Amino acid sequence: MGEAERLKIERTIFGEPCGVDCQLKYGLNLDGTVRELDGWIMPVIEVNRVREEREEIASNKLNFYSHEEMDGSLQIQNSDLRSTVVAALHFAY
Repeated sequence: MGEAERLKIERTIFGEPCGVDCQLKYGLNLDGTVRELDGWIMPVIEVNRVREEREEIASNKLNFYSHEEMDGSLQIQNSDLRSTVVAALHFAY
């Protein structure tokens, strides 16, 4: 089998190289056009999205766990908990 014949068979079975096999429509661009991508690269897109979100959370922009910025009114008080939980907390400490 020659190279040209092999390529023809591959294209028949697998489709065009670098072609879109599983087209997904997943939202709109700012101009209103539909956002599309090949479904086979969706895992790569999702990994990048999760990485960017984690980096944003880890940055100083979103510091949810800072004790310096906490307002005393946002702390959990004993009155916010059920009596059985409050009793267990007192015994633990």
